[in-house]
Amino acid sequence: LTHDQRLVIYEIPATASYIVRETSYALEGYQTEQSGETGTIPATGSMPVATFTNTRNSGSLIVEKVLAGNASNEDDSFEFTVTLSRTDGVDVNKTYQALRNGTEAETVTFTGGKATVTLTGGETLEILDILSETAYTVEEELPEYSDYDLIDASGDTGIIPIDESAQATFTNERNVYGLDVEKTLSGN
Repeated sequence: LTHDQRLVIYEIPATASYIVRETSYALEGYQTEQSGETGTIPATGSMPVATFTNTRNSGSLIVEKVLAGNASNEDDSFEFTVTLSRTDGVDVNKTYQALRNGTEAETVTFTGGKATVTLTGGETLEILDILSETAYTVEEELPEYSDYDLIDASGDTGIIPIDESAQATFTNERNVYGLDVEKTLSGN
């Protein structure tokens, strides 16, 4: 059955016992509440109803890049590794829809629980429809030769909430300073 569908079975003899079972979708992130799944068909009165309610809650993860300092360049790219994990066996490896800066649609594919994304200064990337209660870690991969310093990483680990967004914000700073050179001559 699909959402809100019903199945009615007629002419079951009175006093017959029944058991109704639904295939488990727990590994796809669904939690099932059930009622009336076992019983006996009454001789009179209202017929029993077996009800199965499947719930799958999700949220999203926003990764944000902030630049600071007197020499930061909004066009510089920064690479991040996003890791998702669950302890209940639900597979996180799939392709998720994502929004860059709240509008531009793209996809992010997780393999082995990891995905790599790239942001420039001032950008955000929101990965959508991640199953709630999924643990996440976001790590910035700054090259050794980078002259940016990572000065803050807030929300870089956490749990995806229900119907809300978790946010990981990384702030990098780049400063340059001048050097004044002065020459003085003295003597005859």
